[in-house]
Amino acid sequence: MTGKVQIATAMILFAKKHALVIHPLIGCDYFVKNLILLHACACAPDRKNCPCMESLAEVRERGKCKCGLYWKDFDCYLAWDPTRPDKILIEEKTNGY
Repeated sequence: MTGKVQIATAMILFAKKHALVIHPLIGCDYFVKNLILLHACACAPDRKNCPCMESLAEVRERGKCKCGLYWKDFDCYLAWDPTRPDKILIEEKTNGY
């Protein structure tokens, strides 16, 4: 198995284990390439591995991880507004968003 395949497999298994949605339009290929190129997460250079437990905590708190690879569910993905990247999706969703 190549490095790309191993990383992608780890990302997919992490998503399945935690019932997360991988970015519906991009998938994990973009994130795998960035991880290999930068030797870290593109959104957080201090994160040397993906998946990481920080991403799981971010999904629980905000509805998505910092880089957008993992989403709580498809509704959170649809609710995301790129003009308001810090918007907390879970809170708005549970309030009838």
